[in-house]
Amino acid sequence: MRPQKFDLWLKSTAVSNELKSQMREMSEEDIIDSFSKDIEFGTAGLRGIMGPGTNRMNIITIRKASFAFGSYLLDLCEHTKRRGIVIAYDNRNKSNDFGLEAAKVFTSLGIKTYMFDKLTPTPQLSYTVRKLNAIGGVVITASHNPKQYNGYKVYDNEGCQLVPQKIEKLYTYFKAIDNELNIFSDDSKLGELLNILPDVVSDCYYEDVLKIRLNKGLDTSKLRIVYTPEHGTGLNGVKFILKKAGYDLHVVKNQANPDPNFTNTLSPNPEDHKAYEGAIELAKKIKADIILATDPDADRLGVVVNKENDSVYLTGNQVGALLIDYIIKTKKHYNDFNDKYVLYNTIVTGGLGAKIASLNGVRVFSTLTGFKFIGDQIRKLVKEDKEKFLFGYEESYGFLLNSMVRDKDALQACLIISEMACYYKNQNLTLDEVLDNLYKEHGYYLESIDSLTYEGLEGSKKITSLMEKLRSNKLSTLGGKKVIAIEDYSIGKKIYADGSEELLQLPESNVLRYILQGDSFVAIRPSGTEPKCKFYYNLVEKDSTSANALLESIKKQIKDII
Repeated sequence: MRPQKFDLWLKSTAVSNELKSQMREMSEEDIIDSFSKDIEFGTAGLRGIMGPGTNRMNIITIRKASFAFGSYLLDLCEHTKRRGIVIAYDNRNKSNDFGLEAAKVFTSLGIKTYMFDKLTPTPQLSYTVRKLNAIGGVVITASHNPKQYNGYKVYDNEGCQLVPQKIEKLYTYFKAIDNELNIFSDDSKLGELLNILPDVVSDCYYEDVLKIRLNKGLDTSKLRIVYTPEHGTGLNGVKFILKKAGYDLHVVKNQANPDPNFTNTLSPNPEDHKAYEGAIELAKKIKADIILATDPDADRLGVVVNKENDSVYLTGNQVGALLIDYIIKTKKHYNDFNDKYVLYNTIVTGGLGAKIASLNGVRVFSTLTGFKFIGDQIRKLVKEDKEKFLFGYEESYGFLLNSMVRDKDALQACLIISEMACYYKNQNLTLDEVLDNLYKEHGYYLESIDSLTYEGLEGSKKITSLMEKLRSNKLSTLGGKKVIAIEDYSIGKKIYADGSEELLQLPESNVLRYILQGDSFVAIRPSGTEPKCKFYYNLVEKDSTSANALLESIKKQIKDII
């Protein structure tokens, strides 16, 4: 049955002719999917396919989200109007329009609003919220999702994405809006309350990123880097930082200009090997050492080692482990290391980095998936002032070295990874060779991620059914390895093989994690940003052959269950 809201939107003067034209072309299936429910706040705010409907990203849902966020902040703090909200946007279709629409809503509520007038990396938004002592921030972006997506990330006064308890509160304001069509934009206060941020704000951020270098005495001129922003926001910042640091930088020219359709890249996602095709071609031509690729909003970074006859793709787990080892060694060399450091990762992050950290006396704290949880832990760490932040990372190519930003920061990562690659090049080592040495010392770590995609309303039901099947199968072995314990974050319990239980010290979440003998684990969770169920395999064996054999055995067993 066609949702009633479809006809209401079609008749409303609040809906543009462009959206109405798209509505008239929709199939019945699309109408039901677009109008039968409201878009929801997930692990990274609102994110969805662009188009008409309450379950899509469009001007109407932007107005609704902005009115809800503005109202939430006004009730949260009496100084909200004075402290203001910062808005940034990326290269995607409608991002600038969506950002300006959010500004109209915030200023109509009497809230001072700061807005960048050019494409801006997400970590710079986090930095700027903190720098201006703003009450919150918004980034219009769909991160690494395909071109048909856009999104609305929300940040608190710490420059951290809202954690679940804050999102839940915000969502009550969002759901309380009965008719999103009644929220009209008002630009009458833009002249009074909208402040366009000057270039000096970006310059301050770039200069502060440059300060994170650990080994400033390196001769950087001999490290040749190929970089692609994948048509996104990273170009200006990465060029400024790496050139200022003295690196021999070469940009993939046909992927440099902002493009909402990502015309010259096969994928805007650094986790996808297809994203590197143009960069690898250039790297081979100029004999570069490494390739760096940032996603559209420049919070994620991918790394490829360029070798004469090969291209070695490094995973987020591998880069994280390399960085932890390098950071600790370098800090020790300069007598800047003590026993108060803390490393933050997530419950699905590979174990090699944590092992290196623990062996060096660094406390390791694992959060739920999503960098906002790491940002929130940094806030607590700074407040308590008992320990020091060393490094934060997650398997999905997110890294943070300095807590001036409370989100993953690809610009920081570009600088410190380049420094690390340069340091090892001076020792005639490539990053993959350094990683092999870590495996020889600590054991071989194989990390693999699979995803099953289920679109639409039926897709959500399939993912729910899949998780229920796994929970009903009390697995005692996986791939022949004994299951020591099952962590079920939906009930907050760790259940051991002997039936004993202990409470998990993290918020509830729809995640299953199987702890296997020998420091291996398998984790399964529905994605919070895409219609997918993700499978994380983190296996520790004596060599790659046995690790890959174990991986295939486990995958087959899980496939038989679901």
